[in-house]
Amino acid sequence: MLGTLKYKIGICCTIIILIIAVYPAQSQASPKPLQVRLEDGVILKVHLPEGLKGIEDAYASQALEAASTAYREIVFNQGFNRVGYTFAQSDNLFAYDSDKTIDIYIANVKSPFAVLTPQGGLEYKAKIFIPADYRSYRKKYNIEHPELELKASFAHELLHIITFSYNRNMQGGFHGKTSFTSHRWDWYTEGLARYFETLVGYKQEFFSAGFREQRGRIIQVYKAGANYFLNYPDEPLSQRKYDFALFWQYLHKNFGMEKIEEISVKFRQIDPQTYSNQEAMQLVAQTLNVPLDNLLRNFSLYLYKISSLSTEAENELNPVSISKLTEQQRKTSSISSFGYDFYEIDLDQEVKSVWLKSLNGRKNLNCLVRVHSPFGFSSCIVRASRVLHIKL
Repeated sequence: MLGTLKYKIGICCTIIILIIAVYPAQSQASPKPLQVRLEDGVILKVHLPEGLKGIEDAYASQALEAASTAYREIVFNQGFNRVGYTFAQSDNLFAYDSDKTIDIYIANVKSPFAVLTPQGGLEYKAKIFIPADYRSYRKKYNIEHPELELKASFAHELLHIITFSYNRNMQGGFHGKTSFTSHRWDWYTEGLARYFETLVGYKQEFFSAGFREQRGRIIQVYKAGANYFLNYPDEPLSQRKYDFALFWQYLHKNFGMEKIEEISVKFRQIDPQTYSNQEAMQLVAQTLNVPLDNLLRNFSLYLYKISSLSTEAENELNPVSISKLTEQQRKTSSISSFGYDFYEIDLDQEVKSVWLKSLNGRKNLNCLVRVHSPFGFSSCIVRASRVLHIKL
């Protein structure tokens, strides 16, 4: 009996010794998360799991610093901090993260993305994943300024998380990466997130021309930046994505970020299943206290200005030729190309004025025309069935 007891005690001691021996090794293999508590009580926490290869030195510290800078830009500098709407002070009857912690995971992922994981009821957990092998990620996407790009990635993903507290209804956030946003509202969710990348200094993607490639029977479209928007001005609003950042730039410059934040507040009240893009744009115009026709016209003039005049190019935006669209190419969407075709007319030195009218009496035609001559130049809007006499 005594021998059996000694045997059992010996086994227990051996197990305890093994636990003590193994535990320090596990502690060393799993680094403690880095974290910072921001001024509004929100915690940013960077997790560095064990066993991942290709992680550069001090990457976790860089990620935490970049995320902190991006968060402060969105919330404190740009003012997305309304009580009852923002991540730090959310409405528990709408959507909330109870511990006010944004967990950042360095993981084996191909590119950064955000996930809002349901916790039951209206509670969720906010998470951001960034590539562990950031060196390969930079090489794959030809990233010229990695520190700026990392900061921009956090600005983009954090904007998704913060605006989720404003208008969860316009995003698909409880279902993971592939359905994070409802594609019908990408012009708001992705366009605004892309614009915020520029506010932390990153503009490489913003000026992209995107691409359309025919791959067999499939046309692959990448709507990257502002130049894509300018090259395809007739694309319906419902098909816009990152390229719509140009609209938010226009609103920011002309009306201020507080109006964009107010638009986000009002979007919480709509039903995105029944609310059309036309109605959404009407709500934007009402928030700005500008008639919708005037808003679309002035934005069209803004597009024309920054795309056609190289001497007045907007923030390094490369001048591009705006597509001249035929009647067959025009879409039937009520918000299409913002209602305008774009034309430039060069006149010889003998002509001092020109008459313009809508083509073939089309009642739905709105053209933005810029006329050049040695006597000067003029821009005008040609309305449906309206004849204009332009003196140069």
